[in-house]
Amino acid sequence: AKGTLFSGGNDTRLVSYDAQSFLERHPHNLQAYGEVPHIQTAKKKGSDSAAFMLCQQLDAVEVWQIQTIDQDSASRAKLAKGREGQPLESNSDPKLLAVLSSGSNIHSSALSPDGTLVVYSNMSSLHLYSLSHQNEGKVGVTKAASAKRQLQNLQFTPNGKFVVGTNHA
Repeated sequence: AKGTLFSGGNDTRLVSYDAQSFLERHPHNLQAYGEVPHIQTAKKKGSDSAAFMLCQQLDAVEVWQIQTIDQDSASRAKLAKGREGQPLESNSDPKLLAVLSSGSNIHSSALSPDGTLVVYSNMSSLHLYSLSHQNEGKVGVTKAASAKRQLQNLQFTPNGKFVVGTNHA
């Protein structure tokens, strides 16, 4: 297993680095972005190590599966010591699960806390998608709802049952 560092910094690209050598080599680009990328993570329900990552692009939203640190007792013991610079071990490389294309600029997006819902707002409407995570890293995508409303600063409530946002009109 190896450690992985993700960055969505001012280079407007989502990049991943090998945690042990990220200062010594160039990053591996995963996806090019337009303006400032929005990145959000959510923990996979019932898993200690699997998580999802939402990456908002100019006109699409991507959902990735990522692996967090190994949760065995040896890894927890290393982290409990709190040594700065200790690499965190990843189980696998990130995997692109879904791309939700908008057709126009996306203003805001959010991923539910359990990674089963994605909402985004583009220039004219709000869209809600349901993600059904299946075996072998596959995901089913179903459009659950759309509304002729533009919202910004979208977020799910902690229980994932409601979406809140602001309207600057």
